[in-house]
Amino acid sequence: MVDHYLYHTGTWIYSQLCNLQSWQALVLCRDTMNLEDFPWPHICSLDRLFAPRAWLNRAANRGLGCYPDHLLAARRRGVRLLHAHFGPHGVDSLTLARWLGVPLITNFYGFDVSLLPRQPGWQERYDRLFGQGALFLVEGPHMRAQVIGLGCPPGKVRVRRLGIDPQRFRFQERRPQDRGEPVRVLVVGTFTEKKGIPDALRALAAARRQGAALRMTLVGDASGPAGDPAIAAEVERLIAELDLGQVVTRTGAIPHERLIEEYHRHQLMLAPSVQAASGDNEGGAPVTITEAAATGLPVVATRHCDIPEVVRHEESGLLAEERDVETLAGHLLLLAQHPERWPAMGRAARARVEAEFDARRTTAQLEQLYDEVAA
Repeated sequence: MVDHYLYHTGTWIYSQLCNLQSWQALVLCRDTMNLEDFPWPHICSLDRLFAPRAWLNRAANRGLGCYPDHLLAARRRGVRLLHAHFGPHGVDSLTLARWLGVPLITNFYGFDVSLLPRQPGWQERYDRLFGQGALFLVEGPHMRAQVIGLGCPPGKVRVRRLGIDPQRFRFQERRPQDRGEPVRVLVVGTFTEKKGIPDALRALAAARRQGAALRMTLVGDASGPAGDPAIAAEVERLIAELDLGQVVTRTGAIPHERLIEEYHRHQLMLAPSVQAASGDNEGGAPVTITEAAATGLPVVATRHCDIPEVVRHEESGLLAEERDVETLAGHLLLLAQHPERWPAMGRAARARVEAEFDARRTTAQLEQLYDEVAA
């Protein structure tokens, strides 16, 4: 169960589908996108129905609490459980689960744990979900504590890491470029407060003032429902104010295959995530950090949510407290001046991904949970 199948940043959902072995998946959603990048043979989406039928589904949903075509497709396929991605879709799936007589698993990811429960009415919805849902999946121990803090029974919450396919991410030991060439730093994220992109720019400027030869690539923008035009405006202001126009390259949002190329073009990654004033946070850890680590990219990041589960301080990268621009700048300066540390960090990063974040392993764990819940 997803709302949109599938936005470019939803690669972790696709990896779960592709690595299923003993279970088969039917995708139920409202609309489809990027099917050339995320093809799947079994999809029931309202936007693939004739317009009058889609309209009838939406009208019926207001009375039934689910879309009739989703119910029919699930019955035809013999669905044995529902797996809803994001808390709101878990709430929306409760009625369908009752109509089908099957258990419901809900995956939380971030805003649905940190931001949404602060909105009117959502705590009551979550209370109902926690009571009726069979199981709740989270990325790490920090998010598990958050979900339990919202009132979910601890026995219903399991940690299951978001896996990637390490084979898609070629490992590459990072080495300095020609003498005098600046170190290339990659920052990836939608322009929203929790990504900490203004702090990335401030840290870049501070490290350069201390003598670090650095260039930065910003991948992302404020497009899409999660984007914040105010953050985009702040990024523009800081680039001008800090005189970074000649050293910061902005790509906007890019396809996943191109993002993989960007990982390999850079020598360091900077991920200064923070808790937003609204309460929004990463929940777990951005999948882009895991992907970058798989390529052997040393990561400078914050001790935010479950990021320390991916980036081990002094082992596969360096960590700072949230909004500690001075320490972030110091980490960038240290790594820029000591490139001999990059290969060992990159090897440790790759080893951690292979041991804990391989999608084949994490999906096998998911199927064990499916077996347990379905039984």
